[in-house]
Amino acid sequence: MSPTVGRDYPGSYGELLAWFPDDEACRDYLDWLRWRGGWRCPACDGERGWLLASGRRECADCARQTSVTAGTIFDHARTPLTVWFAAAWQMTSQKHGVSALGLQRALGLGSYQTAWAMLHRYRKAMVRPGRERLSGLVEVDEAYVGGTEEGATGRETETKALVAIAVETVVMWAVNIAVGVWLAVKYAPEWWQAAGPALTRHSRHAWPWVIAIVVTGAIAWWVVRRYAPALSHSMRRGTRRLVVYARRMPTWPMVMGLVTTFVSVMARVSMLPVLAATQMHAPPVGALMFVSYTLIFGQLLLPTPSGAGVVEFGFLGGAVGNLGEGDKTLLLLWRFYATVLLVGLGLVLGLFRYGPKAVEAIVEGKAAKAALTAAGSELREEG
Repeated sequence: MSPTVGRDYPGSYGELLAWFPDDEACRDYLDWLRWRGGWRCPACDGERGWLLASGRRECADCARQTSVTAGTIFDHARTPLTVWFAAAWQMTSQKHGVSALGLQRALGLGSYQTAWAMLHRYRKAMVRPGRERLSGLVEVDEAYVGGTEEGATGRETETKALVAIAVETVVMWAVNIAVGVWLAVKYAPEWWQAAGPALTRHSRHAWPWVIAIVVTGAIAWWVVRRYAPALSHSMRRGTRRLVVYARRMPTWPMVMGLVTTFVSVMARVSMLPVLAATQMHAPPVGALMFVSYTLIFGQLLLPTPSGAGVVEFGFLGGAVGNLGEGDKTLLLLWRFYATVLLVGLGLVLGLFRYGPKAVEAIVEGKAAKAALTAAGSELREEG
């Protein structure tokens, strides 16, 4: 049964003061929360004991004394429990939370350090124990919150708060697979009818290259599974975590994630059909959509070395159908818009926003670690 306001916890600040006028009332409430099924000794699990004048309980079997605050965030705290309860109310009742300075002023605490330590203990207790670490594809970004600051340039700040956010993309695999299945069912027969003859004809003369690509792909797949098992399980893990998060998350973030990922995938897939529409006799749009998806996202399932020319080989080998004499120009334009331009814009924006060191970290594959390390360092300096 879920907790009920007014019965299990106070519904207003006035009720808070009425329920917990002193530390004894606070201890009684903690006793009710901690031992609803009856007190048990933490040492011998005995059920018989008595309450001492000091507020501790002594076990009748092993004589072990224990306090209701032992092992909690209130353990060994010198601040009265009434102040701790009031701090909890301040944290949970304000829409934008409370700062250590604001808590110190609201409760009349003697020092800023006391308020900061109380908030730190509460926030640590609110973290779910045993939670899984982010893995797979993780996007990290940071921002300053606090409005415009006069006299400060770039990343300099004296009053703003640094906020770092890391997000695990759990819908990418599911959306990619769904789009691939849909395109295959709907357009694969049409694609084979348009590109099958040319692809078969070219493959007869290029069978050594076909064998080399298949062997290279098989070796790459084995290497990934052998030496990077976490990477080889990322697709299955992402799909599995999507099901878990779908049960926990509100509906609208999950729906928006699916929609935006679908738009992103379809935008990349649509580049080839749009460019091919400039040709005199372009293959059917559906067939181009299917082959575009296959060449771009097929490496998610089979890690072929696209940087070694596999995509270009499939394109010029007839996988996209007959594009006429302009096929090579179209290939260059497609690769430019789908890959080079996006990467180039990303690097330019990275240089402009984060500087050369951040771009270097991205190139070296250390972007997430570098961003979190930098954010953590600045947060420690501010603390």
